[in-house]
Amino acid sequence: MMIVMLEDIGYRVEDKTGLGYSQLVRDALRNGEIDMYMELTGTALASYQNLPLSALPGDPEQAFNLARRMDEAKGLVWLPPARSNDTDTLIVRQELADQNIHTIEDVANYIDANEPALTLCVEQEFAERQIKGLDDLLETYGLHFAPDNILISDLNETYAALRNGQCDVAQGIATDGRISAWGLVSLVDTLQFFPAYTPAPIVRSDVLEANPGLAAYLGQLGEFLDNDAMRQLNAQIELGDDGVQASGDEHNIREVATTFLCNRRIITNCAASASDATSIVTVTAEPVAAQPAAAPASVDTSAGDASNDSASSSNDANRDASSNDASASNAAEGDATNDEQPNSDETTASTDAVSETLPVESIVVIEPTPTPAPTMVITIPSAYGVNARQRPSTNSPVVQVLTRGSSVTATGRLANSTWVQVSLAENIQAWVFADAVLYPPNELETLPVVAP
Repeated sequence: MMIVMLEDIGYRVEDKTGLGYSQLVRDALRNGEIDMYMELTGTALASYQNLPLSALPGDPEQAFNLARRMDEAKGLVWLPPARSNDTDTLIVRQELADQNIHTIEDVANYIDANEPALTLCVEQEFAERQIKGLDDLLETYGLHFAPDNILISDLNETYAALRNGQCDVAQGIATDGRISAWGLVSLVDTLQFFPAYTPAPIVRSDVLEANPGLAAYLGQLGEFLDNDAMRQLNAQIELGDDGVQASGDEHNIREVATTFLCNRRIITNCAASASDATSIVTVTAEPVAAQPAAAPASVDTSAGDASNDSASSSNDANRDASSNDASASNAAEGDATNDEQPNSDETTASTDAVSETLPVESIVVIEPTPTPAPTMVITIPSAYGVNARQRPSTNSPVVQVLTRGSSVTATGRLANSTWVQVSLAENIQAWVFADAVLYPPNELETLPVVAP
């Protein structure tokens, strides 16, 4: 999705998917080989900041703020996160949810009040995990499953076992497409037992400084990506219309991403076909060569599930590796913000796989479109409208409120580029505050300077 968004505002993008383990991607970002990528908060805290699994926050906002603060000194900026949480969950069939079971606590109450007892399917690694594993989950929620009613399997098999009636409750991943496609229900983790794995773009601060407006533009994506949206997107890519894996009707990831962005008016160039758009991206498995100081910006925009295998298997690898790394860490479990903790940013992890969730994995190099133009198209963010004023001042009368997601033509700017002149209907000229709108960053300085 980030690739499509960048291209939509005038960047040329070379897809560099395939750098390898998460630590390699992280190193490439810090070394200047790539400029941005999408990361999971839990992975960052466990793998790069050495937090033990027991110290990983279950609250998504707390996890994001902690990861953001711990990266500030490194010159890495976390943009606003998605509303989705790529963490573990417990899922049930709709008929059980219809019995007023919506949370994990509801399951515990149901077990205590009803016969026969419910059956639980979990993956082996989770069942054997000493910290934040099955035993801790059962104790935290008071889940009294009979030992014989706990079935151990591969995580990829728990969904089918639940769907087929082999168990009543199953472990899964909150963003898995099978939850949506098969009519399953994810239970709310009211006690926030499972660590938060929220995706968010990480960008080097120098890249944002060199590309005004890029942070606001990319930062709007997360608002549209909640768990329901992620499940539906993943289902289209991994299952297709028939809900069956590898049946041949799975949708092209770029087509799915482009349609999603167009429907929400995040991008404006929606006429081109998916095949046309794909032709401007070069995919490679090789790491991006380090850019010289004067070279155009390179960007790693992980766009994940969007890759090859199913989201559940790849995400599990990422999360499990993070969990194992965190469990094995010798870091103290005290103040998670302690700057004295060992930093695995200085070493390379070999067990952590790059996550593959739709906003999370696709590494790209971008460079601004070099062709200047006397005018440029600016886009109003989809989150709010923008006042077009008679003069470049907040005290000036409003000529027109530009609606969310609309586009207008910019014809000039102030000398300091803080305000942009736009052309409205009937040749009316007005002014908008530059930081409030979205535009190809490299084109702003090409606009003629206009005296107000």
